[in-house]
Amino acid sequence: MFLCYHKNCPYYYNHLNSSRVSFPKSYDTYDYIANGNKNIIQAFEIPIDCYIVAYVRTQSNSGDCFMRISSSNGNTIYEGQIKTKNTYQYLWSSLIPVKAKTTLRFDIETSSNNNDAQIAIKYYPL
Repeated sequence: MFLCYHKNCPYYYNHLNSSRVSFPKSYDTYDYIANGNKNIIQAFEIPIDCYIVAYVRTQSNSGDCFMRISSSNGNTIYEGQIKTKNTYQYLWSSLIPVKAKTTLRFDIETSSNNNDAQIAIKYYPL
């Protein structure tokens, strides 16, 4: 079935009113899967139905940022990279819906001095 988001289209689908769509209870309520200043290259089992977001930033030092989020079978869900000189950078994934007990692999790295970097994976419960 073709779905369209333009209200005048005969195939219009109002996803905001659909019972199949869940939103986080609050964007102010989240918990960390990982948080620190070291590169994260490992898999995590996501504990509950939620949205995840991951980010890496170089803070005050310049450096490159790289992020890949993939499923347990190797399919890439998100990948991004920023290369820069003489400035700090931020790289954020999109909000990704995840079912409980799903295992995701995270490769989040920065070439910045790791004592200065900030790398985190947060989840927002549904």
